[in-house]
Amino acid sequence: MRKVKIGLALGSGAAKGWAHIGVINALERAGIEIDVVAGCSVGALVGSAYVNNRLPLMEKWVSAFRYWDVIRLMDVSWQRGGLLRGERVFSHVRQLIPNDTIEHCHKPFGVVATNLSTGRELWLTEGDLHQAVRASCSMPGLLPPVGYNGYWLVDGAVVNPVPISLTRALGADIVIAVDLQHDAHLMQQDLFSVTPQNSEEEAAAAALSWGGKLRQRLVNFSQRRASQSPGAMEIMSTSIQVLENRLKRNRMAGDPPDVLIQPVCPQISTLDFHRAEEAIEAGKAAVEKKMDELLPLGERMEKPLLGKKILIVEDEAVFRSLLDQFLLSMGAVTLQAEDGLEAIAQLQQHTVDLIICDLEMPRMSGIQFVEHIRTRGSIVPILIISATENMSDIAHVLRLGVQDVLLKPLKNFERFREAVYECLYPSMFTSKVEEDEQLFQDWDALVRDPKAAAKLLKQLQPPVQQTIANCRVNYRQLTMAEQPGLVLDIAALSDKDLAFYCLDVTRAGDNGVLAALLLRALFNGLLQEQLTGQKQRLPELNGLLRQVNLLLRQANLSGQFPLLVGYYHRGLKNLILVSAGLNATLHVHAHQIQLSNGVPLGTMGSTHLNQISQRAENWQCHVWGAGGRIRLMLSTEE
Repeated sequence: MRKVKIGLALGSGAAKGWAHIGVINALERAGIEIDVVAGCSVGALVGSAYVNNRLPLMEKWVSAFRYWDVIRLMDVSWQRGGLLRGERVFSHVRQLIPNDTIEHCHKPFGVVATNLSTGRELWLTEGDLHQAVRASCSMPGLLPPVGYNGYWLVDGAVVNPVPISLTRALGADIVIAVDLQHDAHLMQQDLFSVTPQNSEEEAAAAALSWGGKLRQRLVNFSQRRASQSPGAMEIMSTSIQVLENRLKRNRMAGDPPDVLIQPVCPQISTLDFHRAEEAIEAGKAAVEKKMDELLPLGERMEKPLLGKKILIVEDEAVFRSLLDQFLLSMGAVTLQAEDGLEAIAQLQQHTVDLIICDLEMPRMSGIQFVEHIRTRGSIVPILIISATENMSDIAHVLRLGVQDVLLKPLKNFERFREAVYECLYPSMFTSKVEEDEQLFQDWDALVRDPKAAAKLLKQLQPPVQQTIANCRVNYRQLTMAEQPGLVLDIAALSDKDLAFYCLDVTRAGDNGVLAALLLRALFNGLLQEQLTGQKQRLPELNGLLRQVNLLLRQANLSGQFPLLVGYYHRGLKNLILVSAGLNATLHVHAHQIQLSNGVPLGTMGSTHLNQISQRAENWQCHVWGAGGRIRLMLSTEE
């Protein structure tokens, strides 16, 4: 089993960024081995030197900076895009770090940049190292955007000032983040903090060239008195810092690092790159303050599941023992059960952090067990390990809120280990950005391959007979062809109520199947939102269908989408049916109630629905449309 990987997330901060050098040096002296590195802006610059074993050379270079050295590196530009060209600085960096590609770095490395075309962050983990670093450092207004693989990129701090999410994506199990902007002044009157005392030689040299005059004008611009109103560069610099701070706080709230290091160097201004020694010392001091948090990382690396209690629900004794030994070796406390009934008994006596469960077991199956605890409000993470190839079963448990499904035989215990980590430490492995990117990729793949989408939809059809929410439910379906017609979905919301819908996918071309997949993924969440705060748990289904109609429009799915939605509460014995484009007949005892079809979703901006509400203990509902017929039957279990 490999050791836990420690990642370092180096944040933005302009001249304060030299503090990263002090942080890295102090971590190495403390014996903390860094396995992966991610950087943003100046963090990308320092990180690139570190992962290429050039940090000592960079430290020597920047520690020798004096005020006029920084000014000489400023190649003023009259072109659009930035005040400075940046050629002088990055030509020095290229000499300092001869490696040209990210793949050839000595440690996994990535940088964050902002895509001007989409406004979203772009993770650069391969390709031209120097272009990637330069893009991540291109502070809007100061340095021009960088062309990279067909995109225009600017400073990554615009979207992700401290790249914790990228560090995790590169394989880090534990993240040490370095935040340089926590003590930033809300208004810096100077881009440079102090006026230099020029030597006669420096003044004379500066006066000899037209470029020197330009640089002098830049210095004069930055040295206006505090009583004067701030200039454009001050406003821009401060505004960016305010935005970065707010964005950083929001992102860290959802994805906090394991250790947060915050060097204190408030007097170092945006372009004070000549104050490297102060910043480096501030980085070292910040690490010393966090040593109590940093030293226990060694123990966590050896026993990453220390203090976690895990319930293994598995009827096969050999496999159960194998899982048990693997988890014990990582420091976990384990409990065991042979089936769902034993697992319920264990949960009555113990509070666990994770449940690992099979699906096919005697007495009470894994599906029944998951339904039992989920409908009673349990939010304990669940990891399924099963030999099933039934996509409907997998979709069922995923809908019930299990975190992941692994298939037997479990040949790769590395994948199992990662799945356990993802369940126990979700913020370490997921971020909103990553989830959104994956959703976009999955959706685009389905849009490009309608046959694959139709095949997936067919595999996700519910079983024709099942017990759900203590009700016996079965259905019969007649379609006009082999292609999808009327699509049915049923889901338990608790042990007392369930919901279902029928969607005709034949009236919108390929968009019908895509709409069905989208609805299947989001239906439960939409309905739960409708139920929130309703004491009698009777949802307002008209509002639900309006949400679905808006969702289809936002997904750019055109066409007509005839839909019927039903909700049944076993305790209240109340059935609600709402139709937007499908005909239905409800049979209750000897009575028949007709529900006219209304207007399909997608036809207009608003919805035009028909609804009935009926008390019933046992009932049948016939639904029909252009895509075929479905007969759905329900009886309660007393």
